[in-house]
Amino acid sequence: MKEEKLFKYLAFLKAECVRHSHDEFINEDEINQLTIEIKRFKSLVNQSNQLSNFFKSKINNFNFNLTNYNEQRVKSKLL
Repeated sequence: MKEEKLFKYLAFLKAECVRHSHDEFINEDEINQLTIEIKRFKSLVNQSNQLSNFFKSKINNFNFNLTNYNEQRVKSKLL
């Protein structure tokens, strides 16, 4: 994966997050879709021969913990 593709994929993930959170609620299906895309992104990064190990380790250490975030949002809406 070249750096250009890396930045495009990150922009895509950002756009997906914005699209799914537009209604201020993220359902299980949307979480699953985002989780699949994040796993795919990390897989492409790890397979890349053009990215340094530094970038690979930083990207793999990202914590996207979508489930806990969604539970917090639902609880606050109920209150």
